[in-house]
Amino acid sequence: MKYVLRALPFVILPFTVNFPGAILCYWLSSNVISLGQVGFLKIPAVRDYFKIDPMLQHDKAKLPIQNKGFVGGLKDSWTNIKITKEIEERRRLDELQFQRAGKGPLVKTYKYDPTKQVKKTSTAQSAIKSSN
Repeated sequence: MKYVLRALPFVILPFTVNFPGAILCYWLSSNVISLGQVGFLKIPAVRDYFKIDPMLQHDKAKLPIQNKGFVGGLKDSWTNIKITKEIEERRRLDELQFQRAGKGPLVKTYKYDPTKQVKKTSTAQSAIKSSN
């Protein structure tokens, strides 16, 4: 993300060249004022005067995410995109299977139809019949 934000001004430049003068003036002045405000509020004396809590400083060794570099970050992002697509495809297939199960004929999962009457014959009766 850091690299994307660093490259963003160069990507936006062709679009801003064709802006009308009034929009360009407004956009430039509001961004310069915002950058000045952020820089001003980072000064410790200003933060004390306005009673703003000091900025937290985290130990980089204890952070869960380590710097992977540009190429490592791209590889990690590509892996995450593939995993996300796989999960979405599984979810879509589950939804289709669920919809098919609710419509159409029932899928036979038994040897005989339990809703139909079946003649019950005992083994003794069948033995007597077979001996006759």
